[in-house]
Amino acid sequence: YNLVVLQNDDKTAVDTGLKYVNNDACYPSLIVIGQIMDALLSGKYDLDHTAVLMSQTGGGCRASNYIGFIRRALEKAGMAQIPVIS
Repeated sequence: YNLVVLQNDDKTAVDTGLKYVNNDACYPSLIVIGQIMDALLSGKYDLDHTAVLMSQTGGGCRASNYIGFIRRALEKAGMAQIPVIS
């Protein structure tokens, strides 16, 4: 396995996040989803041999929605084959 910790926490990640997550989501979720989608859309990864790994809280805050946000973004981008592991 090759694990990549994404470092692209910039304006591009925010803009990409806004494209795939509704704008009433919290700002940190926009950045996280934007980072993931920006990386996957970069062409650097074989999307048929890639998975997304994200830790998840069990609380009632929006952080527990990240997995759903990621899955929805992947589906919207035509990448529904990518597994999301929480």
